[in-house]
Amino acid sequence: MLRQLRVANFRRFDNFTVSFKEGNILAGPNNCGKSSLIDAIRIIASCIRTMKKTTPTLLQLDDGRVVDGHIVPEHRIGINLANSIHNYNDDDAIIEVTLHDNSKGTVLLSRERPTRFFVEQDGKRLNSASKFNAAFPLNCAIVPTLGPLEQDEQWVEDETIQKRESARTSSRHLRNVWYRKSEIQFSAFATDVAQAWKGIEIKSQSGKSGIQNFYKCTLVKIGSTVKFIGRASGFKSGCKY
Repeated sequence: MLRQLRVANFRRFDNFTVSFKEGNILAGPNNCGKSSLIDAIRIIASCIRTMKKTTPTLLQLDDGRVVDGHIVPEHRIGINLANSIHNYNDDDAIIEVTLHDNSKGTVLLSRERPTRFFVEQDGKRLNSASKFNAAFPLNCAIVPTLGPLEQDEQWVEDETIQKRESARTSSRHLRNVWYRKSEIQFSAFATDVAQAWKGIEIKSQSGKSGIQNFYKCTLVKIGSTVKFIGRASGFKSGCKY
């Protein structure tokens, strides 16, 4: 269980720590940093997920320590890191997550160097994927912010979806995301939607007639049903009044 999050030199925060209990609510005025804290957790969760099967390597830190960790390609993180450094200075931004067993995972974001992710647990060597994962068993899912669907959603490439699927603006690419899921995943999604919103039905729609028009859809009301209609629109949803 996540016990503490510390961010330093990250976005609007010079140095800020928040402690967590079993249930937590982040509240505050606009532009106070709530989304930045969520993004910090999102970044470290992405590092855990993408490096899960990768053997750690030795990383030399600026303070002289040598730790077991990973160099994480930016495209695997899924968040634009361009504005992550506080006041655009030359120091690393630090995202540090501590679990209830005091194991600590840290992400270092730099303007000049690649992103580094390492875990510390009582000075132990974590030189295999299994040891590394066992030392930091954070199972974290970030639910994207609810937002409106794009009525005319354009086809985007796989790399774009990899970056944006878990981002706050993922609703803009919802059809693109679900077109790339398996039938089993889509069926589970459709079931969740139907159970959560009575009268809402989502159906898959296969086929493809040109990349440029693939996701160009129009919202149409037919009788008592509203549907997204379009050539191979990925899915259409119906809402009965």
